Amino acid sequence: MQIGVQPREVDVMAGVNEAADERERQLERLYETLRCRQPKRRVQRLVEFARHFYATAARTDLKEWRLDDLYGATIACWQFLQEYSGDSAKVRVFNPQVEEHGWQSTHTVIALLHTDMPFIVDSVRILLNRRNLTIHAIHSAVLAVRRSERHQLRQLLPLDSRARKLSREMLVSIEVDRHTDPAQLADLEQALAFLLAEVRVVVEDFDAMLERAGRLIEEMRQIPAQFDAADMREAAEFIRWLRHHFTFLGYDEYQLVEKPGASVLEPVEGSQLGLLKICDENLRSELIQGASGRRGTSR
Repeated sequence: MQIGVQPREVDVMAGVNEAADERERQLERLYETLRCRQPKRRVQRLVEFARHFYATAARTDLKEWRLDDLYGATIACWQFLQEYSGDSAKVRVFNPQVEEHGWQSTHTVIALLHTDMPFIVDSVRILLNRRNLTIHAIHSAVLAVRRSERHQLRQLLPLDSRARKLSREMLVSIEVDRHTDPAQLADLEQALAFLLAEVRVVVEDFDAMLERAGRLIEEMRQIPAQFDAADMREAAEFIRWLRHHFTFLGYDEYQLVEKPGASVLEPVEGSQLGLLKICDENLRSELIQGASGRRGTSR
């Protein structure tokens, strides 16, 4: 009996192997460029960093980078990684110049460093798309990092390392349409920093928001006499469905307070979670506009 592989399967396997080979060739070109252009005392650490940073890069990701841009982005990211406290996002938006940075690009470069957490890359993409900025190249990687007490980079370790005093940080490098106006660059940098602060507060409070939703479902099982039982069951089922199908971004609790001539919703102090921790009073007023006159506690 003869056993063979179907032609279609052979084509797919050949395509995968070819893509992997092209990725390795591009990385080898990068390593060689680092060896040629950088002082010998730095080459080993730079190549080690590049191996960690591009370990998960797809061929299609690397294909978007010209070799000179890939080299420059690697150097920029290595320098960017050297110091990070982890307290908030580190963001840089700049136009590389040979005199200042040792390389140049036809695009504006964005570098982001943040404690590893979900939603970072997707959130950044959305912000850039809303600003009509074309993404010409993007790469992100999670790095296992050991730092000194002064937050200086000491060592890169395998991502699955269980070493003590290890942090996992996400490093992102992006090239977008070039902008030369310093005010625009500063505005984009500020917007990215604020966006990542929002991502952080949502992720940090996510479990607490799920707990609040679960607690609300339990409260609805103890149906007050003045409410319709069928309505309360429907509301509880809706919240249960939301809990399993949506990402909660914020939570706030309000109490209906009777005042002369009106019933007013007032926030319960300390109840805010996620984005509603940091929203201003104008936004909070919009959220509860039209809610006046309801009975009971509103969340």
